[in-house]
This record gives sequence, structure tokens and C-alpha cells, in this order.
Amino acid sequence: MKPAWVVVRQDANGKETVIAEVETEDEAHAIAKSQETRGPLYVVMTRAQLEAARRARR
Repeated sequence: MKPAWVVVRQDANGKETVIAEVETEDEAHAIAKSQETRGPLYVVMTRAQLEAARRARR
């Protein structure tokens, strides 16, 4: 089973890259917070939310 939470990096062009897959929301938020100084936007969402967003853009 895949981890339930993902951390997604969104660059200035809107490209999304999953940078981490973890079991808990707290873990995901900790990773996103640790990346904040790098510039791009980091978003925490469930795997289901990510897959739904990707389907909606097709």
C-alpha cells in the first residue's frame, strides 16, 4: 500500500513534483516546512487529492 500523504513541490511554471510520500499528515507538514527556504511552493495533500487534481487537469 502506498503512503497516504504526499508533499508536492510546485515550481513557477506550475509543474508539480512529488518530493516525499509519508504515512502521516504531521510528517508531511514537517517535510514541507523544512523545504520552505528553498523557494518553490510546497503543498501537503493526500494521495487521493493529488490523483483527483491530476485527473481534473486532463
